[in-house]
Amino acid sequence: MDIKSTNLEVIKRHFDIQAEWVKSVREADKERASKTVAMIPKDTSSILEVGCGNGIIINEIAKSKFAVGLDFSNTALKYVNREKVMGDCVNLPFAAKTFDMVIAAEVLEHLDQRTLNNTLLELQRVAKRYILVSVPFREKPWETFVKCGHCGHAYSPYGHQQYFDRKRVEWLIKSKQQVVEFSGRRKALPWLTRFGQIVFGAYSYRKNSICPRCNSNVLKYGILTKTYERVCSILKVFAGVQPNWILCLYKVEYKFHASEKRAN
Repeated sequence: MDIKSTNLEVIKRHFDIQAEWVKSVREADKERASKTVAMIPKDTSSILEVGCGNGIIINEIAKSKFAVGLDFSNTALKYVNREKVMGDCVNLPFAAKTFDMVIAAEVLEHLDQRTLNNTLLELQRVAKRYILVSVPFREKPWETFVKCGHCGHAYSPYGHQQYFDRKRVEWLIKSKQQVVEFSGRRKALPWLTRFGQIVFGAYSYRKNSICPRCNSNVLKYGILTKTYERVCSILKVFAGVQPNWILCLYKVEYKFHASEKRAN
């Protein structure tokens, strides 16, 4: 089985589980959503959110603005109270320059490189004036890894595949004007996490995880992992603080870098 070819389907199945959308929203996510809405320029009247999930952002956009939420999860869209469309980020069902602004919040980190490149082109095609992106800040994909209890495969249950620091975010879309904001706070020791995975097999636990190799939802998570997590939590007291997310608003006056052209 080709893991890369099945990854998107596994992610879709994961985010079509109702429990993913009815759980309580973390305060950190509320803060991120609030900052995202606050970054919307006043001179926008139409907005598309790609990968809107259950509407934590789009439901908070002023009613005076025409807002459409797009997601591949019909389950998530049930909680969106604005205009909504089922769709895919690489084939947005809208004409060119349809919306003053396009938002992609917590979407790009889930995509492989080819899909990411094509998605960036679609955002550019549909946006008339602005694009607003939000991604995890300096999160290594393996920081979220769990381990399948059936076949032993280690994977990100969220399907995270990309790493973003400030430089990469600023170069994702070339524009004459950018506004960068940060949201959330976390104490991270990623290399300690990786050490625990490699040496002790200490991987995280994430309910509703689905292995992209064998489709099992059984995880390997035992006493050793719990003990190592407690040790890490103590050591994190001495770790530096960094943001959870980086947000960037781009004014659409650009051409993409050659490296971001649509893959054949």
